[in-house]
Parts: sequence; structure tokens; C-alpha cells
Amino acid sequence: MENKASIGAGDVVIKLGDTEVVLKPTLQAALTLSAGKGLMPLVRLCQDYDIESIINVIAAGTGKRSKDMNELVFRAGMLELAPKCIRFLHSLANGGQYPEEPKEEDKEVPLAQE
Repeated sequence: MENKASIGAGDVVIKLGDTEVVLKPTLQAALTLSAGKGLMPLVRLCQDYDIESIINVIAAGTGKRSKDMNELVFRAGMLELAPKCIRFLHSLANGGQYPEEPKEEDKEVPLAQE
């Protein structure tokens, strides 16, 4: 039987080499990543494929040191990892859960009747 990490509500699964890794949205990850300027600058940096920021996000989400992730993240590629890091940051910003998509009935705003 294969040991796999259990997937929680806001977890993000990424692939580094041959290994699936789970980014866990913990308070410690949120505090580490938001120190100084908050999470939004990191979202923008991930959109720009900033490798150092992507490494830091993955390290915080896995609880590992950034320098241990350098080669693995580089080999996995920024195009693959950036969207998943952004999803993880959104999860952190929402208390460790993915933000809910608006329901169809909530998208339409009724016109005021006169």
C-alpha cells in the first residue's frame, strides 16, 4: 500500500521530479510568506514566473528550506508551478481553503423595480 499525504480543503498538489508534493496552507506558511508586504506581491511575482518567489512559496507550503528546493523547482518549470503557487496563495489568503466560486443565481443582480 502506498503512503500518500491526505489532501485537505486548501491543499495544492504539485509534482517535483517523480514525487507528488502537497502544499499545506498552514498559519505558519501564511505568516512566513506574508511577512513584510503581504501575499499579493507574491501572487504578482508568481505571475511573472519569479523563480525565487516560487521556490519560497513551495518551501513554505511544504515546511522545507528554500535552498533544498532550488533544483527541483527549476527542473519542474515555472510554467507548471506558477499557477499552482498562485492557487496556494489564494488558499492562504482565505484561511486555508479555496475561495468559493459564486453560484449562478448570485451572479445575476435583479434590476430594481419602479
